[in-house]
Amino acid sequence: MRNDGKKALICIMAALLSVAVILICISCTSAEPEAEPVSAMQTVKEQQKESTDSPGSYEVFDDSLFIGDSRTEGFKLYSGVDNATFFCAKAMTVDRIVDGEKVKVHGSEQSIYDVLASDNFKKVYIGLGMNELGWVHIETFLSEYKALIGAVKAAQPDATVYVQALLPVTAEKSAKDATNNNAQIYWYNTNLVQFAKDNGVTYINASAPLVDDTFALKADATTDGVHLNSTYCRIWATYLAEIS
Repeated sequence: MRNDGKKALICIMAALLSVAVILICISCTSAEPEAEPVSAMQTVKEQQKESTDSPGSYEVFDDSLFIGDSRTEGFKLYSGVDNATFFCAKAMTVDRIVDGEKVKVHGSEQSIYDVLASDNFKKVYIGLGMNELGWVHIETFLSEYKALIGAVKAAQPDATVYVQALLPVTAEKSAKDATNNNAQIYWYNTNLVQFAKDNGVTYINASAPLVDDTFALKADATTDGVHLNSTYCRIWATYLAEIS
C-alpha cells in the first residue's frame, strides 16, 4: 500500500512538471523577437545623415550675409542653408558690387548698400575672385575688395567679416584652363591671406573636405570642374559651419 502511494505521488509530480514545461514554451513563443543589434557602421551612417540633414547644424548662419558669385549662388540653392541672407549672382565680380549693381534679394532688386542697411548681421561671408582670376593686375582686385570691406564695416561695425578662400577647380579643369587654374587660385589665396590681416578681417578656408590628395577639387564634387553639386554644397556648408 505504501509503495502504491509513492508511485501515485511520483506520477502527480511528473504531470505537474510537464505542465510547467508546456507553459514555459508557450511564454517563449509569444514573446516579441529580440531586435537585431545596430552595427557601429549603421550608427555612424545615421549620425552623418543627421548632421548633414539637420538644420540645427546651420544655426551659426543665423543673421549672416553671404556675398558672392555663382558658387555662392549654388551654395544658396543646394546647401540647405535657409536662415541667411544672400547677395550673389552668376558672373558677379567685386567691382560690380562696389559700383552698386543690384541683384534680387528677398524678392526685390537691391544693391549691397541696400542690403547692408536693411538688417543687423552678426557675420558676413565674402566669396569672390573666381571671375577676377583673369584680371591683368591683382592689385585692382584687392583694391576693389578693400572698398567692399570698408562698406561692410561702415554699415555693420559689430559683424565678423570672413574673407573666404577661393575653392580650387578639378585637376582636369586646371590643366586645360589658362586662367581658371589652381596655380592662379593659389596665388590669389596667398594674397587674400595677407589682405585679411592688413584689413582686420578673418581669412577662412573651407576646402579641406572638398579636395583630393593633390588639393584639387574632387572630380565627383562637380559636373563642370568649378561649381559644386548638391551633395558637396551640403558638405561645404557643414564644414564652413564647423570652422566659423
